[in-house]
Amino acid sequence: MIKSNFVCLEGLRAWMAWWVVVGHAIHLAGVPVWIPQAASDFLTKGGVAVNVFIMISGFVITHLLVNKSEGYVAYITRRFFRIFPIYILCIVVSVAFVGMYEAVYAEPSWVFEKEMRGDRLLHQDENFFWHSIAHLTMLHGAIPESILKYASTTFLAPAWSLSLEWQFYLVAPLILFFMKRSLTCASFVCAALLVLGFASKALFATAYPFPSMLFLSIQFFLIGIISRLLFPTVAVLKEKVWPVAIPIIASMLFLRSIEGIIWTVFMVFCVVELDGVRMPRWLQRLQFVFGVNRVVRYFGACSYSTYLAHIPVFVLVVSLVGRFQDVGNQTVFQIAVLFAMLVTAVVSPLLYHWVEKPFIAVGKRIAINREAGRNG
Repeated sequence: MIKSNFVCLEGLRAWMAWWVVVGHAIHLAGVPVWIPQAASDFLTKGGVAVNVFIMISGFVITHLLVNKSEGYVAYITRRFFRIFPIYILCIVVSVAFVGMYEAVYAEPSWVFEKEMRGDRLLHQDENFFWHSIAHLTMLHGAIPESILKYASTTFLAPAWSLSLEWQFYLVAPLILFFMKRSLTCASFVCAALLVLGFASKALFATAYPFPSMLFLSIQFFLIGIISRLLFPTVAVLKEKVWPVAIPIIASMLFLRSIEGIIWTVFMVFCVVELDGVRMPRWLQRLQFVFGVNRVVRYFGACSYSTYLAHIPVFVLVVSLVGRFQDVGNQTVFQIAVLFAMLVTAVVSPLLYHWVEKPFIAVGKRIAINREAGRNG
Protein backbone atom coordinates (compact mmCIF):
# COMPACT_ATOMS: atom_id res chain seq x y z
CA MET A 1 0.00 0.00 0.00
CA ILE A 2 1.31 3.42 -0.96
CA LYS A 3 0.61 5.80 1.92
CA SER A 4 1.83 9.00 0.28
CA ASN A 5 -0.72 11.82 0.19
CA PHE A 6 0.79 13.03 -3.10
CA VAL A 7 1.01 16.61 -1.91
CA CYS A 8 2.42 17.74 -5.25
CA LEU A 9 -1.03 17.13 -6.73
CA GLU A 10 -2.31 19.79 -4.33
CA GLY A 11 0.13 22.14 -5.98
CA LEU A 12 -1.09 21.05 -9.40
CA ARG A 13 -4.63 21.96 -8.35
CA ALA A 14 -3.45 25.48 -7.52
CA TRP A 15 -1.85 26.01 -10.93
CA MET A 16 -4.91 24.66 -12.76
CA ALA A 17 -7.42 26.68 -10.71
CA TRP A 18 -5.57 29.91 -11.34
CA TRP A 19 -5.16 29.06 -15.01
CA VAL A 20 -8.97 28.97 -15.19
CA VAL A 21 -9.24 32.24 -13.24
CA VAL A 22 -6.80 34.06 -15.53
CA GLY A 23 -8.53 32.71 -18.63
CA HIS A 24 -11.93 33.85 -17.39
CA ALA A 25 -10.48 37.25 -16.50
CA ILE A 26 -9.31 37.66 -20.10
CA HIS A 27 -12.69 36.50 -21.42
CA LEU A 28 -14.38 39.12 -19.26
CA ALA A 29 -12.05 42.10 -19.67
CA GLY A 30 -10.48 41.46 -23.06
CA VAL A 31 -6.79 41.04 -23.80
CA PRO A 32 -4.63 43.76 -22.19
CA VAL A 33 -2.23 45.41 -24.64
CA TRP A 34 0.79 44.17 -22.66
CA ILE A 35 -0.13 40.47 -23.11
CA PRO A 36 1.11 38.98 -26.43
CA GLN A 37 -1.58 37.26 -28.48
CA ALA A 38 0.18 33.88 -28.26
CA ALA A 39 0.24 34.13 -24.46
CA SER A 40 -3.42 35.15 -24.42
CA ASP A 41 -4.35 32.18 -26.59
CA PHE A 42 -2.57 29.86 -24.16
CA LEU A 43 -3.99 31.45 -21.00
CA THR A 44 -7.56 31.12 -22.26
CA LYS A 45 -7.24 27.35 -22.76
CA GLY A 46 -9.08 26.77 -19.50
CA GLY A 47 -10.43 23.50 -20.87
CA VAL A 48 -6.93 22.05 -20.57
CA ALA A 49 -6.85 22.93 -16.88
CA VAL A 50 -10.26 21.34 -16.32
CA ASN A 51 -9.09 18.16 -18.07
CA VAL A 52 -6.11 18.02 -15.72
CA PHE A 53 -8.50 18.49 -12.78
CA ILE A 54 -10.44 15.47 -14.07
CA MET A 55 -7.26 13.37 -14.23
CA ILE A 56 -6.41 14.44 -10.67
CA SER A 57 -9.89 13.37 -9.58
CA GLY A 58 -9.49 9.96 -11.19
CA PHE A 59 -6.13 9.51 -9.48
CA VAL A 60 -7.16 10.77 -6.04
CA ILE A 61 -10.49 8.91 -5.85
CA THR A 62 -8.73 5.71 -6.92
CA HIS A 63 -6.08 6.31 -4.24
CA LEU A 64 -8.82 6.82 -1.66
CA LEU A 65 -10.71 3.68 -2.67
CA VAL A 66 -7.57 1.55 -2.84
CA ASN A 67 -6.28 2.67 0.57
CA LYS A 68 -9.56 3.02 2.45
CA SER A 69 -12.04 0.24 3.10
CA GLU A 70 -15.48 1.73 3.67
CA GLY A 71 -19.02 1.15 2.50
CA TYR A 72 -20.57 3.01 -0.40
CA VAL A 73 -22.86 5.15 1.76
CA ALA A 74 -19.95 6.34 3.92
CA TYR A 75 -17.85 7.03 0.82
CA ILE A 76 -20.51 9.02 -1.03
CA THR A 77 -21.42 10.91 2.16
CA ARG A 78 -17.83 12.13 2.47
CA ARG A 79 -17.78 13.12 -1.19
CA PHE A 80 -21.11 14.94 -0.87
CA PHE A 81 -20.00 17.03 2.09
CA ARG A 82 -16.71 17.71 0.31
CA ILE A 83 -18.27 19.41 -2.67
CA PHE A 84 -21.93 20.30 -2.05
CA PRO A 85 -21.85 22.99 0.70
CA ILE A 86 -19.42 25.39 -1.01
CA TYR A 87 -21.03 24.60 -4.36
CA ILE A 88 -24.54 25.49 -3.18
CA LEU A 89 -23.27 28.61 -1.39
CA CYS A 90 -21.68 29.90 -4.60
CA ILE A 91 -24.84 29.05 -6.55
CA VAL A 92 -26.99 31.03 -4.09
CA VAL A 93 -24.60 33.99 -4.23
CA SER A 94 -24.59 33.87 -8.03
CA VAL A 95 -28.40 33.94 -8.10
CA ALA A 96 -28.38 36.92 -5.74
CA PHE A 97 -25.88 38.70 -8.01
CA VAL A 98 -27.77 38.02 -11.25
CA GLY A 99 -28.56 41.70 -11.85
CA MET A 100 -24.94 42.68 -11.39
CA TYR A 101 -23.87 39.74 -13.57
CA GLU A 102 -25.98 41.05 -16.44
CA ALA A 103 -24.39 44.50 -16.19
CA VAL A 104 -20.85 43.10 -15.97
CA TYR A 105 -21.02 40.20 -18.43
CA ALA A 106 -23.81 40.95 -20.90
CA GLU A 107 -23.36 44.68 -21.59
CA PRO A 108 -19.67 45.55 -22.33
CA SER A 109 -18.87 45.06 -26.00
CA TRP A 110 -15.54 43.31 -25.36
CA VAL A 111 -16.89 40.43 -23.22
CA PHE A 112 -16.30 37.01 -24.78
CA GLU A 113 -19.56 35.43 -26.10
CA LYS A 114 -21.61 38.36 -24.82
CA GLU A 115 -24.72 37.43 -26.81
CA MET A 116 -24.72 33.86 -25.48
CA ARG A 117 -24.51 35.13 -21.90
CA GLY A 118 -27.50 37.39 -22.42
CA ASP A 119 -29.52 34.57 -23.94
CA ARG A 120 -28.52 32.24 -21.08
CA LEU A 121 -29.69 34.77 -18.49
CA LEU A 122 -33.04 35.05 -20.27
CA HIS A 123 -33.47 31.27 -20.41
CA GLN A 124 -32.34 30.92 -16.81
CA ASP A 125 -35.02 33.37 -15.71
CA GLU A 126 -37.76 31.72 -17.77
CA ASN A 127 -36.91 28.21 -16.51
CA PHE A 128 -35.68 29.04 -13.03
CA PHE A 129 -37.52 26.18 -11.30
CA TRP A 130 -36.17 23.44 -13.57
CA HIS A 131 -32.63 24.80 -13.49
CA SER A 132 -32.83 24.93 -9.69
CA ILE A 133 -33.96 21.30 -9.44
CA ALA A 134 -31.22 20.21 -11.83
CA HIS A 135 -28.53 22.03 -9.86
CA LEU A 136 -29.73 20.71 -6.51
CA THR A 137 -29.13 17.17 -7.77
CA MET A 138 -25.68 18.18 -9.09
CA LEU A 139 -26.59 16.22 -12.23
CA HIS A 140 -27.27 19.32 -14.32
CA GLY A 141 -24.21 18.61 -16.46
CA ALA A 142 -25.74 15.32 -17.66
CA ILE A 143 -28.83 17.04 -19.08
CA PRO A 144 -28.57 17.66 -22.86
CA GLU A 145 -29.39 21.03 -24.40
CA SER A 146 -32.42 19.56 -26.19
CA ILE A 147 -34.09 18.85 -22.84
CA LEU A 148 -33.08 21.96 -20.88
CA LYS A 149 -31.10 24.62 -22.69
CA TYR A 150 -27.97 25.83 -20.86
CA ALA A 151 -28.62 23.23 -18.14
CA SER A 152 -24.91 22.72 -17.45
CA THR A 153 -23.91 26.40 -17.22
CA THR A 154 -26.78 28.43 -15.74
CA PHE A 155 -26.35 30.17 -12.36
CA LEU A 156 -22.58 29.45 -12.19
CA ALA A 157 -20.96 28.38 -15.44
CA PRO A 158 -17.79 26.69 -14.04
CA ALA A 159 -20.03 24.36 -11.99
CA TRP A 160 -20.55 22.18 -15.07
CA SER A 161 -17.35 20.37 -14.12
CA LEU A 162 -18.63 19.88 -10.55
CA SER A 163 -21.57 17.99 -11.98
CA LEU A 164 -19.11 15.92 -13.99
CA GLU A 165 -17.12 15.17 -10.81
CA TRP A 166 -20.29 14.13 -8.97
CA GLN A 167 -21.29 11.78 -11.79
CA PHE A 168 -17.86 10.16 -11.51
CA TYR A 169 -18.06 9.91 -7.72
CA LEU A 170 -21.34 8.03 -7.99
CA VAL A 171 -19.92 5.25 -10.19
CA ALA A 172 -16.19 5.25 -9.28
CA PRO A 173 -16.44 2.43 -6.70
CA LEU A 174 -18.13 0.19 -9.28
CA ILE A 175 -15.49 0.95 -11.90
CA LEU A 176 -12.68 0.25 -9.42
CA PHE A 177 -14.36 -2.94 -8.18
CA PHE A 178 -14.09 -4.50 -11.62
CA MET A 179 -10.75 -2.97 -12.58
CA LYS A 180 -9.04 -4.43 -9.50
CA ARG A 181 -10.29 -7.97 -10.12
CA SER A 182 -7.84 -8.90 -12.88
CA LEU A 183 -5.87 -7.45 -15.77
CA THR A 184 -8.36 -8.98 -18.22
CA CYS A 185 -11.30 -7.44 -16.39
CA ALA A 186 -9.54 -4.07 -16.16
CA SER A 187 -8.80 -4.13 -19.89
CA PHE A 188 -12.41 -4.96 -20.67
CA VAL A 189 -13.71 -2.14 -18.43
CA CYS A 190 -11.33 0.39 -20.00
CA ALA A 191 -12.27 -0.71 -23.52
CA ALA A 192 -16.01 -0.57 -22.71
CA LEU A 193 -15.74 2.91 -21.16
CA LEU A 194 -13.70 4.22 -24.08
CA VAL A 195 -16.21 2.82 -26.56
CA LEU A 196 -18.99 4.54 -24.61
CA GLY A 197 -16.91 7.70 -24.71
CA PHE A 198 -16.41 7.59 -28.48
CA ALA A 199 -20.08 6.72 -29.03
CA SER A 200 -21.20 9.59 -26.80
CA LYS A 201 -19.06 12.06 -28.71
CA ALA A 202 -20.49 10.79 -32.00
CA LEU A 203 -24.09 10.85 -30.82
CA PHE A 204 -24.06 13.94 -28.60
CA ALA A 205 -21.58 16.20 -30.39
CA THR A 206 -23.96 19.17 -30.29
CA ALA A 207 -26.01 18.20 -27.24
CA TYR A 208 -23.58 19.64 -24.68
CA PRO A 209 -21.68 22.97 -24.88
CA PHE A 210 -19.04 21.43 -22.57
CA PRO A 211 -18.07 17.79 -21.98
CA SER A 212 -20.17 17.79 -18.82
CA MET A 213 -21.70 14.33 -19.23
CA LEU A 214 -19.51 11.59 -17.73
CA PHE A 215 -18.81 9.61 -20.89
CA LEU A 216 -17.75 12.74 -22.79
CA SER A 217 -14.77 13.08 -20.40
CA ILE A 218 -14.28 9.47 -19.35
CA GLN A 219 -10.84 9.21 -21.01
CA PHE A 220 -9.39 11.75 -18.60
CA PHE A 221 -10.83 9.99 -15.56
CA LEU A 222 -9.35 6.75 -16.89
CA ILE A 223 -5.90 8.31 -17.21
CA GLY A 224 -6.04 9.24 -13.53
CA ILE A 225 -7.38 5.83 -12.51
CA ILE A 226 -4.80 3.86 -14.48
CA SER A 227 -1.98 6.12 -13.31
CA ARG A 228 -2.82 5.33 -9.68
CA LEU A 229 -3.32 1.60 -10.28
CA LEU A 230 0.04 1.39 -12.04
CA PHE A 231 1.80 3.63 -9.53
CA PRO A 232 3.14 0.76 -7.36
CA THR A 233 4.91 -0.59 -10.45
CA VAL A 234 6.23 2.84 -11.36
CA ALA A 235 7.34 3.44 -7.77
CA VAL A 236 9.51 0.33 -7.89
CA LEU A 237 11.44 1.87 -10.78
CA LYS A 238 12.05 5.03 -8.74
CA GLU A 239 15.20 6.70 -10.10
CA LYS A 240 14.61 5.18 -13.55
CA VAL A 241 11.31 7.01 -13.99
CA TRP A 242 12.51 10.45 -15.05
CA PRO A 243 14.62 9.26 -18.02
CA VAL A 244 11.57 7.33 -19.27
CA ALA A 245 9.38 10.42 -18.81
CA ILE A 246 11.47 12.53 -21.19
CA PRO A 247 10.48 10.66 -24.39
CA ILE A 248 6.86 10.58 -23.17
CA ILE A 249 6.89 14.36 -22.75
CA ALA A 250 8.50 14.73 -26.18
CA SER A 251 5.73 12.59 -27.68
CA MET A 252 3.10 14.69 -25.95
CA LEU A 253 4.69 17.84 -27.37
CA PHE A 254 4.54 16.31 -30.83
CA LEU A 255 0.86 15.43 -30.34
CA ARG A 256 0.21 18.88 -28.81
CA SER A 257 -1.30 17.29 -25.72
CA ILE A 258 -0.72 19.90 -23.05
CA GLU A 259 -2.67 17.81 -20.55
CA GLY A 260 -0.40 14.84 -21.21
CA ILE A 261 2.76 16.89 -20.67
CA ILE A 262 1.49 18.37 -17.41
CA TRP A 263 0.30 14.99 -16.14
CA THR A 264 3.55 13.21 -16.97
CA VAL A 265 5.63 15.89 -15.24
CA PHE A 266 3.55 15.72 -12.08
CA MET A 267 3.55 11.92 -12.05
CA VAL A 268 7.36 12.17 -11.94
CA PHE A 269 6.97 14.68 -9.10
CA CYS A 270 4.81 12.09 -7.29
CA VAL A 271 7.65 9.57 -7.57
CA VAL A 272 10.12 12.14 -6.25
CA GLU A 273 7.80 12.58 -3.27
CA LEU A 274 8.19 8.95 -2.18
CA ASP A 275 10.53 8.14 0.70
CA GLY A 276 13.96 6.87 -0.24
CA VAL A 277 13.88 8.11 -3.83
CA ARG A 278 17.05 9.82 -5.01
CA MET A 279 16.48 12.04 -8.00
CA PRO A 280 18.64 14.64 -9.77
CA ARG A 281 18.77 17.85 -7.77
CA TRP A 282 17.34 19.89 -10.63
CA LEU A 283 14.28 17.65 -10.64
CA GLN A 284 13.86 18.00 -6.88
CA ARG A 285 14.04 21.78 -7.22
CA LEU A 286 11.39 21.76 -9.94
CA GLN A 287 9.19 19.59 -7.77
CA PHE A 288 9.60 22.01 -4.87
CA VAL A 289 8.88 25.13 -6.94
CA PHE A 290 5.83 23.78 -8.77
CA GLY A 291 4.45 21.11 -6.49
CA VAL A 292 5.30 21.05 -2.81
CA ASN A 293 6.31 24.48 -1.51
CA ARG A 294 3.98 25.86 1.14
CA VAL A 295 2.52 28.70 -0.90
CA VAL A 296 1.53 26.53 -3.85
CA ARG A 297 0.17 23.81 -1.60
CA TYR A 298 -1.87 26.34 0.38
CA PHE A 299 -3.51 27.74 -2.74
CA GLY A 300 -4.00 24.17 -3.90
CA ALA A 301 -5.96 23.39 -0.75
CA CYS A 302 -8.16 26.42 -1.53
CA SER A 303 -8.44 25.61 -5.24
CA TYR A 304 -12.01 24.33 -5.08
CA SER A 305 -13.20 27.61 -3.55
CA THR A 306 -11.08 29.54 -6.04
CA TYR A 307 -12.62 27.69 -8.95
CA LEU A 308 -16.21 28.18 -7.80
CA ALA A 309 -16.04 31.64 -6.24
CA HIS A 310 -14.04 33.65 -8.76
CA ILE A 311 -16.96 34.50 -11.07
CA PRO A 312 -19.18 35.88 -8.24
CA VAL A 313 -16.14 37.79 -6.94
CA PHE A 314 -15.50 39.25 -10.41
CA VAL A 315 -19.14 40.35 -10.62
CA LEU A 316 -19.22 41.95 -7.17
CA VAL A 317 -15.86 43.74 -7.40
CA VAL A 318 -16.38 45.13 -10.90
CA SER A 319 -19.87 46.29 -9.93
CA LEU A 320 -18.53 48.07 -6.83
CA VAL A 321 -15.70 49.68 -8.79
CA GLY A 322 -18.30 50.83 -11.30
CA ARG A 323 -19.89 53.01 -8.62
CA PHE A 324 -16.75 55.13 -8.42
CA GLN A 325 -15.05 54.71 -11.80
CA ASP A 326 -16.11 54.53 -15.42
CA VAL A 327 -15.93 50.78 -16.12
CA GLY A 328 -17.31 51.58 -19.56
CA ASN A 329 -13.66 52.37 -20.27
CA GLN A 330 -12.02 49.02 -21.05
CA THR A 331 -8.73 49.92 -19.38
CA VAL A 332 -10.52 50.79 -16.13
CA PHE A 333 -12.55 47.60 -16.50
CA GLN A 334 -9.35 45.54 -16.86
CA ILE A 335 -7.88 47.13 -13.74
CA ALA A 336 -11.11 46.30 -11.88
CA VAL A 337 -10.87 42.66 -12.99
CA LEU A 338 -7.21 42.51 -11.94
CA PHE A 339 -8.22 43.78 -8.51
CA ALA A 340 -10.99 41.15 -8.45
CA MET A 341 -8.36 38.45 -8.98
CA LEU A 342 -6.52 39.72 -5.91
CA VAL A 343 -9.76 39.66 -3.94
CA THR A 344 -10.31 36.07 -5.10
CA ALA A 345 -6.91 35.16 -3.65
CA VAL A 346 -8.15 36.46 -0.28
CA VAL A 347 -11.72 35.13 -0.40
CA SER A 348 -10.76 31.59 -1.42
CA PRO A 349 -8.80 30.75 1.76
CA LEU A 350 -11.59 32.24 3.88
CA LEU A 351 -14.16 30.03 2.19
CA TYR A 352 -11.87 27.04 2.55
CA HIS A 353 -11.47 27.54 6.31
CA TRP A 354 -15.00 28.72 7.09
CA VAL A 355 -17.08 26.56 4.74
CA GLU A 356 -15.14 23.70 3.17
CA LYS A 357 -13.21 22.39 6.17
CA PRO A 358 -16.11 22.43 8.67
CA PHE A 359 -18.37 20.52 6.28
CA ILE A 360 -15.59 18.08 5.37
CA ALA A 361 -15.35 17.37 9.09
CA VAL A 362 -19.13 16.86 9.28
CA GLY A 363 -19.02 14.41 6.39
CA LYS A 364 -16.14 12.55 8.02
CA ARG A 365 -18.02 12.21 11.32
CA ILE A 366 -21.16 10.93 9.62
CA ALA A 367 -19.13 8.45 7.57
CA ILE A 368 -17.26 7.17 10.64
CA ASN A 369 -20.53 6.74 12.54
CA ARG A 370 -22.04 4.98 9.56
CA GLU A 371 -19.10 2.58 9.31
CA ALA A 372 -19.16 1.96 13.06
CA GLY A 373 -22.84 1.05 12.84
CA ARG A 374 -22.26 -1.19 9.82
CA ASN A 375 -19.36 -3.04 11.46
CA GLY A 376 -20.91 -3.14 14.90
